[in-house]
Amino acid sequence: MRAYRQGEVLFVPVEITNKEELVKVLENGKKTTVIAEGEAAGHKHEIADPKTATVIEVDRHTCIDGEWPIEDGFEKVLHTDMGTTIKHPDHADLDLPEGTYYIRRQREYDETDYRRVRD
Repeated sequence: MRAYRQGEVLFVPVEITNKEELVKVLENGKKTTVIAEGEAAGHKHEIADPKTATVIEVDRHTCIDGEWPIEDGFEKVLHTDMGTTIKHPDHADLDLPEGTYYIRRQREYDETDYRRVRD
């Protein structure tokens, strides 16, 4: 499966076997349309049409298929049954096909430190 990137935001597709658990997590999670807010200019990565996808913030209680996304550095989960478009004023639109994605901001590393990638 191919991962997708828009600026500093990475969308990693995941195969979910326990669909009922996914539905429960999506229904009970803290919903948002904003994927990430830019730190430099304040621009937002967000869903163009909220009817096309559900995005929730993950916390230490979010478990899907026996996995804890937050333990792997993921901040949000996006699910779309029909595909969705992510918009940001400084980047081309990102069209995601139907599926479930774990989302995180990418980081830059050097020999002594790491920092979030900034738009």
